[in-house]
Amino acid sequence: MVMYNNDHSIAAVAVFDSFSPDGCNVHWAIANPMVLRHNFLETIAHYLFVTRERKRIYGLVPSNNARALKFDKHIGMREIARIPHAMGEGVDYIVMTMLREDCPWLAKELREAA
Repeated sequence: MVMYNNDHSIAAVAVFDSFSPDGCNVHWAIANPMVLRHNFLETIAHYLFVTRERKRIYGLVPSNNARALKFDKHIGMREIARIPHAMGEGVDYIVMTMLREDCPWLAKELREAA
């Protein structure tokens, strides 16, 4: 999924992979934070939890990326595991997740319809 700025440059992108029967991995990059006011997260949540019927999503974040960790926690993801030194000596991979029923970017009736 890609969102564009008015000048047609990329404002944000989300990539989904490693689909399992009820989950998938999500990667996102946001160049223009204004996309957060234009339904970027709501669109991702609706696509994955409603259209694709996933019950959970995952993300992998290097432990030395404080900005990404802060953002992921702010939007409702939570840490469930760490893989020590996965990104090099002293840099863990942090496994983050969000369950459909906990997703603040879905309307309550859609969260409960899981």
